[in-house]
Amino acid sequence: MEAFVEFLKANPVVAFGIVLLVFLCGVSLIKKLIKLALVLLVVTVAALYFVNDSAKEYWEEISVEGLAKVGERAMEVGEKAVEKAVTEGKKAIEDEIGK
Repeated sequence: MEAFVEFLKANPVVAFGIVLLVFLCGVSLIKKLIKLALVLLVVTVAALYFVNDSAKEYWEEISVEGLAKVGERAMEVGEKAVEKAVTEGKKAIEDEIGK
């Protein structure tokens, strides 16, 4: 290792060439990483757009079906409650009239 350092000290042009080569490799690596990050960003945004769009349709469909089921169930419960109230009301009126 010491011999290599001495060689570089004796030949500064070679040292400059090695430093330049390492610098250019580093810049190239950074550029490739930035391109990869941009591609991944575009893919992620596109995927989220399509997932969000299809998920929106799915949840709208589920909510409409769910509301329909809840509405049917509410009608059933309401009808039973009205029938019960009418029956109890008739019974209470009959009891009052019978006294």
